[in-house]
Amino acid sequence: MTTVFADITMTLDGFIAGPGVSAEAPLGIGGIESALAQAKSAAGDKDVQMSSGANIIQQCINAGRLDEIQVHISPVMLGAGTRLFDGIDAARLKFDPVRVIESPNVTHIRYRFVR
Repeated sequence: MTTVFADITMTLDGFIAGPGVSAEAPLGIGGIESALAQAKSAAGDKDVQMSSGANIIQQCINAGRLDEIQVHISPVMLGAGTRLFDGIDAARLKFDPVRVIESPNVTHIRYRFVR
């Protein structure tokens, strides 16, 4: 039998998003600058890994705030939908490959942005 389940993070007081979060402002009050500053402060000397959708990643690329990006390319054609690099300043799309892992079903590529 197929199981359908949801996986979500929630605070002890029941919140799943911070103040001011909406579809138009997915990071809430302060936007990417505030969110990244908080993440870097919490991480200390460790890396900050973002797991998000296209909107936030596009904002970070356009703001020059990503050092690296890892993309998993699947040999499937959708024909329509959201493209990762739509709306990105072409000058921001200069990167060098750091690591490439190939397989028949997916290619994993990690790029470092060139500034």
